[in-house]
Amino acid sequence: MGRRSVGLRQAGVVVLLGAAFVSGCGGFTVAQKATIGQFSRVTATIGEVTAQELSKMRDGAIQANTSTLILIGEDRAAPGETTPRTALITPATVERQFTVQNIGHIGHAARALQSYGELLLALVEDSQAKELRGAAEGLVANLKAVPDVSLQEKEEDAITSAVYAVGRVIVETKKAKAIKIIVPAAAPHIDKISGLLAAEFDPNRDGSLGSAFRAAAERLRGEGAEAFRQAKTTADRAVILPAWEYGRAASLRSDEIHKRISDTASGIQKSHRMLVEAVKSDRWTAEDVKAVVTDFDKEIQAVAKLTKELVERTGVLK
Repeated sequence: MGRRSVGLRQAGVVVLLGAAFVSGCGGFTVAQKATIGQFSRVTATIGEVTAQELSKMRDGAIQANTSTLILIGEDRAAPGETTPRTALITPATVERQFTVQNIGHIGHAARALQSYGELLLALVEDSQAKELRGAAEGLVANLKAVPDVSLQEKEEDAITSAVYAVGRVIVETKKAKAIKIIVPAAAPHIDKISGLLAAEFDPNRDGSLGSAFRAAAERLRGEGAEAFRQAKTTADRAVILPAWEYGRAASLRSDEIHKRISDTASGIQKSHRMLVEAVKSDRWTAEDVKAVVTDFDKEIQAVAKLTKELVERTGVLK
């Protein structure tokens, strides 16, 4: 049975989203469930990891900024700033972009992405009606909490009604139909959310949280190295060295964690667009479906690999 599943996937999963999505009837095949399930797991995982990373990001930036201010004894302008702050240690000088409001905004987006993945996963697994409804309500609540996402009442109704229509007796055809309704309804919001996360975690994008974190880390590394060079005593160097080391570790986190989150969120955005097109492809020819499904499958494999690497690195870089 395992050999058969592998063979189906390696064949490009030609029927994935083909027969069930194009005809609009019937449940999912084993191969279809496997691929949609993989997309769902990746999406839920990235949402969860991103939400957790945001609090670490804020704490790390505050620690880096505070350590820098202690080392230099004044608040100089950070890269990209035109003037320094007026006071030394204040919420403004240590938080900078990492205010509770800014972090909360991105956090809601991450949790919405997580709940979306959990809902789709519940629809392809052996979930009970209560679990399905809880997942749908969680998605709606999280989408409505994202400031830049305007979930319309008809979209909210489409999502919840599709899940409620599955009923107490779980029928595979109804679960497949629910996915066909939910994916297009959520599409513009998932596109915006995944794009937002990709942009904010990109350390190379000016104005992003990722670039602000990297700037704080690099600032500490530079000031720490200079302070260590000028230190007159062993005791002074013993105090300065841990601060410099923290800056080095923070820079590593920027490269190993934040960049991967950005890349993976971009992958989810791209693959979800493919999923939306496949769901809507009622009139596509067999060859059209085969091409899109093959691309979708390849993209999910790449995103899954990035996700695996990301989880491994977050486990190492506590």
